[in-house]
Amino acid sequence: MKDTRDVMGLNVFSIQEGRILGRTTECVVDLATGKVIGLVVAAASGDERAIARADVTAVGKDAVMVASDKLLKPPASVAGLEDHRTVGKAPRVLTRAGEVLGTLGVVRVDEACKTVESFEIVGDVIQALADGPATLGVLKGTVHGRDAVVLPDEAVKAIQRPGGLRASLGKALDVVKERAGEVGDKLSDAAKKARTVGGAAGEKALAKAKDAAKRAREAGEAVGEKAVAKAKDVAQDAKEAVEHQVEAVRGKAAPKAAKKAPAKKGAPKKAAPKKAPAKRAPAKKAAKSS
Repeated sequence: MKDTRDVMGLNVFSIQEGRILGRTTECVVDLATGKVIGLVVAAASGDERAIARADVTAVGKDAVMVASDKLLKPPASVAGLEDHRTVGKAPRVLTRAGEVLGTLGVVRVDEACKTVESFEIVGDVIQALADGPATLGVLKGTVHGRDAVVLPDEAVKAIQRPGGLRASLGKALDVVKERAGEVGDKLSDAAKKARTVGGAAGEKALAKAKDAAKRAREAGEAVGEKAVAKAKDVAQDAKEAVEHQVEAVRGKAAPKAAKKAPAKKGAPKKAAPKKAPAKRAPAKKAAKSS
């Protein structure tokens, strides 16, 4: 199964002439009958042409094959093609009761590109993201025109929403639950085996642990006694070395203490400056007698 977008953009080859006639631009379908009407082609000459699906030899993944270039016709010459074209404007999809469901989206066809398998309705974006796009198969009573696709009222119940985040999360949750159950079963089996084997193994392990602890205590005591004796010897050697060093220092310091330090010569005293003789005041002349 493929959608109509896969057919667009393919080169159209004529088998008899061995020529490229153009490139497909649209795959036109009729949702009322569930048939592919034909293909619209942008011809090499620059004109728009169409070819009825009945005149197409094959629609492959890389090219569209037709018997002869004479099968390319004006679009209006292919019955029903103009009334079902949707390029540039997607028709609305609604019920006979007047409920608008959205617009026409992707149309899926069979591998031979002859019949319609299903089509999507583009509506609420949030809902489409959460639950996936609304998908319908071909329903009896559908009317497909250029502006709208009118569905029977029971079409609402027939809408399917495969995929979407909700479905993806649900699948992921189911996988997690399944894996968790498997892990739980394995743990349960391991616990049962451990309880069965654990009785004898536990007693042996406990006996070995006690024996190891006893040996460790004995070894520790022996090592401790040797360490204490060794420490005493080292301390004694250190004490003797310190005393010897002290005696040596004292012996060197004694002769230095016996010598008296030479007295320092005092600086010569400076003579006191001589005082200048005091000047006598001149004698006063006797007052003249009158």
